Amino acid sequence: MNKGILIWGYFSAFLLLLGAIFTNNDYVAGKVLFLVSFLSFNIGYLLPLFFNIFKQHQENRIGTFLLFGGIGFFIFLTGVSFFIVSWGGGIILIYVGGAILLLAILTLIIFYRRFYETSIYTWFPVLIFSIFIIIGLISSSINRNVMRLFNLNNHTKTLFIENITTQNDSTYNILVSDSVIISNKKTSKYIAELHQSTKDINEYIYVLKVALINRVEGNRYKVFEGERLTNLFHIQSNVEINSGKRFMLKKHKKATELKTKLNHYKKHIISICDSNNIKLNSFIDITLNTDVYNLSNRKYEKNWEYQNFYEFPLLAIINQLTEIQLNIVLCEKEVLNQFYIKSITDKK
Repeated sequence: MNKGILIWGYFSAFLLLLGAIFTNNDYVAGKVLFLVSFLSFNIGYLLPLFFNIFKQHQENRIGTFLLFGGIGFFIFLTGVSFFIVSWGGGIILIYVGGAILLLAILTLIIFYRRFYETSIYTWFPVLIFSIFIIIGLISSSINRNVMRLFNLNNHTKTLFIENITTQNDSTYNILVSDSVIISNKKTSKYIAELHQSTKDINEYIYVLKVALINRVEGNRYKVFEGERLTNLFHIQSNVEINSGKRFMLKKHKKATELKTKLNHYKKHIISICDSNNIKLNSFIDITLNTDVYNLSNRKYEKNWEYQNFYEFPLLAIINQLTEIQLNIVLCEKEVLNQFYIKSITDKK
């Protein structure tokens, strides 16, 4: 086989390693280098390799099976690469390519012993390349059972939020029609502002979740306005780490925007609470806390944004945003109850 093609194969595998390292460190050039090395390897090495073997063995039909194996291998690696860099269709390509490659290899092993006569140095770059691809796939995914737990947890929290929101709306309607509350314009204003600000921030988080899903998954899994974000197990990035990192922390910095809005809401809700009610103020301060917990000295503890959204798969981020929504409605519930109890006390 042409030595230039072999050198090209080793060089492409080396570039793939660099691309994997850069991608893991969240460098912008990482995914570009990864895809360039992938195309370089397949076009400059893999295709010439299979074509050369096909010419050598076409008289005994080994070349035909090798050709199908090469096509399957090419489709399989394309799917894996698409999966790693968060492009749609990766899983389908992996299944199709893997099935073709498996059938071709099994046929060669069963019927043709001359398959083993191929020199090891010819296939060694393929081995290196495959190892890097598989390591990248394994390091970028986690167990689906863990994701199932996140999905169940998110579903439960969403239903809980809906239930508490209904209670809060009922309490709010009682308060705004209460004669004591109506007579006190300051209190009436506080209650109206609280109820509206809670709706606004929860709507913001909902829109944020929809935008995050659409950004990571693309139009294929587009979430339409008004759809309940409960069962999210069907989305591909349930098992993909770092799927929402750039959206939440890097390019779009949505986590910083969320933190600002959350701190503003917390400051506003404490300002309308009775300062003598230490338990309520403490509850709000802890529930809407945006401080960093000192668990270790790793990178994700440098601020609240990294601690809550760094190196998490999409569903874990969605689950975390749902947790924040739940905390918000719980705080509103406690404050509305405070006003409700006060109105009853004043009547007596």
